[in-house]
Amino acid sequence: AFGTYKLLLPGGADSEAFSWYTNAFGNDCVEPLDAADATAYKTSGLFGEWLQRHFGTREYRFVVAEFGTYGLIRILGAIRAENRANHYCVEGNKIYQSAKAELFECFCPSDASWKKQVVESGLKLVAQATRALNGDECC
Repeated sequence: AFGTYKLLLPGGADSEAFSWYTNAFGNDCVEPLDAADATAYKTSGLFGEWLQRHFGTREYRFVVAEFGTYGLIRILGAIRAENRANHYCVEGNKIYQSAKAELFECFCPSDASWKKQVVESGLKLVAQATRALNGDECC
């Protein structure tokens, strides 16, 4: 939903990491990427996974915080229009500029209340993570 977030975990719900994250942040906002009704598609090339592969002697806690913007149809339309404009329009063209602006809006809404809510939520997540990593009681 617009301005809300999900914490997307690369591992499954049966992983030890899932339990740690739900304890730290609450069940309602943590979602494994292999969930049947997942918010996002499975990704590859996450920086946290790279760190684990290359520095296996260290323990890492990482998650993707996905903040809601607009509906799927609008976002897919913006991605498609931007791709088309990128390949077939002149850079200064009005259609080109409009497509770029719409794509930017889809991923970073200009709505001041959205921005305020996302920043406040992000700061809350950092505070929760800090408490959890220090072994303090969370949520």
